[in-house]
Amino acid sequence: MHRSSLTVSLCAAAAALVMLAGNAGAQYAVSQTPALTTSPPTNIVMMMDDSGSMQWAFVPDAYGACTGTRRFNAGVDPNHSGFNALAYDPNIAYAPPVIITGSGVQQLSTSFTAALIDGFNPGGGTIDLSSGYQPTAASAPGQTNQQFSPHPSQDLVAIFAPNTPPAGASAGGVTGTCGQAYSGTGGGGGNQFGPATYTNTATGAPAYYYVYVPTLASCTSSTNDDNCYQYVRVSSTSGPGKTDERQNFANWYSFYRTRHLMIASAAASAMADPAFTQARVTWRALNSCTDMVSGNDCAGWDGNVVDNRIGCSTTSRWQAASRASAPPSTSG
Repeated sequence: MHRSSLTVSLCAAAAALVMLAGNAGAQYAVSQTPALTTSPPTNIVMMMDDSGSMQWAFVPDAYGACTGTRRFNAGVDPNHSGFNALAYDPNIAYAPPVIITGSGVQQLSTSFTAALIDGFNPGGGTIDLSSGYQPTAASAPGQTNQQFSPHPSQDLVAIFAPNTPPAGASAGGVTGTCGQAYSGTGGGGGNQFGPATYTNTATGAPAYYYVYVPTLASCTSSTNDDNCYQYVRVSSTSGPGKTDERQNFANWYSFYRTRHLMIASAAASAMADPAFTQARVTWRALNSCTDMVSGNDCAGWDGNVVDNRIGCSTTSRWQAASRASAPPSTSG
């Protein structure tokens, strides 16, 4: 009997303690959020590729041997048909990037008759795409001269119509090794590393691009077959559904046609997100700008040194360094 009474008493006491603990827990709830700060700043660390291949206007590397072909000028469409992923694709809306500067948000722009060679460097010159277009093979940031891909020899009459094609318009067009897998070791060591170089004396022509059409005569339904690509001259009715695509083509040309421009535009657009307005940012590059401590190691093609230390960086400074990243080195 005594043992039973003791058991009952202990159970009652335990129940009372549980009730008291519950009331105390409700009154003094422990926060699951660290007490250091309610909204810590976002920290972003970026690695930028400043290698020589970033000036190229083609992807992947092996397609440098394809300059002068139709397919070099054909983007990859939504059905994964096409060839060069950096070439113009009429199915993509190429929006000019928005950047954040010390004075606020800035919308970049270009035009079809005065397309910026480098959309982030207005002082670098312009091209009238209605008459002076030449396909780019490589274009380094901060440079006014480009390395061009020859106009495809099969379509010179159409490309220059109603004018007569000039002498040397397709100098250096190649088809033999185009599209083969890159077999080099990098850094210029491979036989297909970088764009094939030729003496191209051609003058500009009305802007154009190519689309993959497997139903064309003589087409083998292979994306490596130049017979499967159709020439399109950019006009007020050449876009999907006979829309005007001249501005879209100009946006692509100024902001997306090379690896460097594509990455800079993507980075600018991402960093313009209001969520990153107060972000703390630091960055470095593969070849130059490797010091993340001193703050004086990062100078772009414009010669301006940008402090890249995490405690000193702001979003606007990061954007400036991104679009004016160091000149491509000689490495790949």
